Amino acid sequence: SNLEVPGDSYTLVQDDDNQSLVARIKRKSWIYFKKYLGQRAQPPGRHGPGYCLMALIGTFLSLLLISGIDETITGIKYEEDTLFALIASFGAVTSMAFGAPTSFFVQPRNIIGGHVIATVVALSMDYLVNDDYYPVIPEWLAAAIAP
Repeated sequence: SNLEVPGDSYTLVQDDDNQSLVARIKRKSWIYFKKYLGQRAQPPGRHGPGYCLMALIGTFLSLLLISGIDETITGIKYEEDTLFALIASFGAVTSMAFGAPTSFFVQPRNIIGGHVIATVVALSMDYLVNDDYYPVIPEWLAAAIAP
């Protein structure tokens, strides 16, 4: 049986049993890389000044709130370590969240999940390098791996 791929003028054979391994890899690779050509759709229009102003205000207020929290807890010590709440990625996340709220990259699951993964990797590198624990990997390697 044949399988029509929408939007294309070619037909692909679906019977994988009759094809060689190389032919199947070529066919599946073609289908996969065909996605990168895009949908041939018009890009969205420009945003108006009101939208840009609201994105600016939202980003500013979010960063102001995070900076206030950071300033409040900076004086707090926990086992001789200073606590902080402001990290570099918050600026990028807030500007993306208010500038392009419908984007796939700024959905809550991606924002929270990305920060959780980055935190786990950074803490793992700290435990694997720190002399207080058992240092397993060199510091230069951990610095390259950690976010």
